[in-house]
Formats: sequence, structure tokens, C-alpha cells
Amino acid sequence: MSEMKRQCCPECGGDLWPSDIKDGRKSCSPCQQKKRTAYYLSETYMHTAFSTTWGKELFKSLGVFLEEHEIRMGTRAYMLPKAATIFQEAERCFQGQGWIEKEWMEERIKKVGVTLFPTFFRAFLVQEQILVETSQDEKTLQALQTRLAKIPQHYRHAMEVYFNERLAVRERQIKLNAKRPITLRTLLSDLDTLSRLVRWLTEKLPDLTGWDMVQEEHIHAFLLTLAPKTRELQRKDLSLFFRLARKRRLITHVPLMELPARDLPRTIEPLSLEEQKGLARKIHNSIATFPEEALLSALCFYHGLSSSQICRLKTQHVDVERGVIYVVGRPPIYLLAEDFLLLDQLLKQRQELPYAKKKS
Repeated sequence: MSEMKRQCCPECGGDLWPSDIKDGRKSCSPCQQKKRTAYYLSETYMHTAFSTTWGKELFKSLGVFLEEHEIRMGTRAYMLPKAATIFQEAERCFQGQGWIEKEWMEERIKKVGVTLFPTFFRAFLVQEQILVETSQDEKTLQALQTRLAKIPQHYRHAMEVYFNERLAVRERQIKLNAKRPITLRTLLSDLDTLSRLVRWLTEKLPDLTGWDMVQEEHIHAFLLTLAPKTRELQRKDLSLFFRLARKRRLITHVPLMELPARDLPRTIEPLSLEEQKGLARKIHNSIATFPEEALLSALCFYHGLSSSQICRLKTQHVDVERGVIYVVGRPPIYLLAEDFLLLDQLLKQRQELPYAKKKS
């Protein structure tokens, strides 16, 4: 009974799709798309659709291009009539293929949209030398501009000024043959940092109406959400952005303390990855048993404090509410959840020591 109900395509012998049967079609969709493509590439259609030889040859070349690159038949069936419309309009606006303007073509591609399959269409136009292939730098700049356009308006203007300034510096460096000009990858990294900050401010502090309302505690709270190994790098990026915005009078204050970054030459070889993992486990397992030793190790291992800096620490240097320890001669360190556990265990242990109340 099921064999009797099967309906096959009379052209290819394959089963008809349920949608074909529902719409009452006699042949399957692939066969219909193949017939539709063949119709658009026929001499009859091209002779009727195009009024110039160059327009007809350009459309025929598009069909050959799609065939050579083995573009699926469904894509061709949707793409060809849209392309024909653009070429017909080009015949009315220009004297020949060589007269077609790049800006005009880009505007038409954008207007037609995704049904033109612009990636394939642009590749064909590049082959025909109507469009010029976009360089990697241009693609990066376009991506940067697209991402900037998605930033909320009250944060966007200062960021646009910042990146325009950085791009101007980059162009000047390239013109003067600088050894290491600012790379576009660096600018994208800066945009990642600022976008992450804007997203955090929008989610956590939706009442803020712009950079002028951002305070130092907001930036510190944001930095606490970052991984310790990238925190200092992103603090530098934010500091550069705020100082330039203040210089251009886009903000009234810099919501980030100006502190020198610690940059000392390496004197010993670092721990291997396995040694670092072992030390991290040792610190975690010693929270309850040896909190003082674990805290000293954590300050060195996670935050990079020297022995002299640790010796100078006092309880008044710890801001528990902000989760910060202020250290003389370097940026403040931001406490992790494990650091709070270590501090809590250490304070409990100190209460049992003699003369604990006299210690500061």
C-alpha cells in the first residue's frame, strides 16, 4: 500500500518532497531549480532581458562562474534573477562594463541583500575586475567600525574619537617607516576590552548615562571580573583610553588611579606548568590547616608581590568592601574568592595568638 502512495519525479525518478506534493508540483524541487537556472541562462531569456551585448556577456559569464565553482543549483536559481536585475540597471546607467562604479555596485548589492548571495556575487565581480578584492586590513577596519556602531550611543562617541586618534597615529607611524607601528590586532584587542567594560556597565549599572558618571570603584569592580593574568594589561588599556578622552575634554575626570606598572627583568626561570598546578593545589588544600603560609604563597604566586612588599603590608592596607589590597609602589591587587577564605582563616588563627590585639 505504501508503494502505491509513493510519487516519483517523472524527470529524475526520485521521490517527490512532501512540500512538492502539498503544493501540487509534478516534478521535484531540484529538477525545478535546474529548469529555472537553464531558463535564465538561455539565449531566449538573455536576448529579451538585456539590451546591450556587454550586459548579456556579463550575465553569461556569471553562469559560467557558478558552473565552474560548482555552486548548488538552488543558489543559482535564486541568485541569477537578482543579478539580472542589477545588470539591467547597470545597462541604463553606464556605457559599458568598464564604466561601472564600485560604490554604485556595492550600494545595489547591499540593497538586494542576502538573496543575491553576496559572497559569491562579489567573488565574480572581482574576477571581472568590476570590484577590487578587499585587503585583510580593510576587512579588519570594517569589522572594527561595525562593532563600534553596536556600542550604546552614550558610550560610543568617546570610543570613536579614541580609535580615530589611534588610527591616525598608526598611519603617521607607517608614513614615517616606524619599526613597530600600532597593529590593527592591537586596536581590536583594545576594542574587546572597552566593549567588555561597556557591556558590564550596561548590565550592572544601567542608570549610568555616560563615561562622566563612571567612578573608580566601578572600574575596580569590573577589573575583579577579569582573569588575574590579563587584569594589569587591560588596566593599562583602560588608562590610555580615559587619559585620551580627558585630554579631548570628552570626560571630566579619569576614573582610574595613575600608578606605575611593575616591569622588572626576569632573574630566575619561572615554574613549569606542572609545578604551577601543584603549587595551586597546595595553596587550596592548606586554607584550613596552614592559612598564614598559604596566604603568603598566594600573594606571591597569584599577585606577584615581593617579600619586601609583603613585609610592609598592614591591616589598614586591606579594603575588604572593594576587595583590594593597596601596595606601596605598585598598582593595587584585587582579591580572589580564595584570598578572602585565607584572610578569614588567618584572622581566626591570630585571635588565638598571644598579644594578638597589639599587632597591627
